[in-house]
Amino acid sequence: MTINTADHDHLPEPVLDPNSGSIPKFTRDKHSDAHHVRMIRADYGGALRTFNGGLAHENGWYTSRKAGRVLHWQGAAQYDFLTRAEVDFAVVRVASESVRFEFTRRGKKQVYTIDVELVAPDGTVTFIEISVTLPTRSTARS
Repeated sequence: MTINTADHDHLPEPVLDPNSGSIPKFTRDKHSDAHHVRMIRADYGGALRTFNGGLAHENGWYTSRKAGRVLHWQGAAQYDFLTRAEVDFAVVRVASESVRFEFTRRGKKQVYTIDVELVAPDGTVTFIEISVTLPTRSTARS
C-alpha cells in the first residue's frame, strides 16, 4: 500500500507512517450537536489537565523547548509521541492537554481534552489523540 502525503504535509510522520498499518479516520458522531461545540484553550499554552502521580499507569512531566515549558503526559505512548515531536522539523510548537471541547451528546454534556496539539511551520494546527491498540488474544481452539 502506498500513501501519498503530498496533501497532508502538515501531519506528523507517526500519523502517516505507511508501515504503521493505520490511516487516520474521521467520522461524524450522529448523536452529537456539532454546531454547539465550545473550544477552550489553556492560558499561555499551558495544560488544562495535569497529572501528579496516583494513576494506575505511568504519567509525568517532560521539559520541552518547543513548548517553552514542561508538558504533562499520560501513558508511554504519549511520552514517546512528545519526544518524537520535539525533534521533528515539521513541528515548530507542541502542547499537551491544552485544548478541551465541550459539547452535548444524547442530551448530556460531554468534555473531551485532546492529548497533543502540533503546530507546523506554516501555522497549520493538528490535534492528536494518542491511543494504543493492544493485540487481541485468539480464542480459537484446534
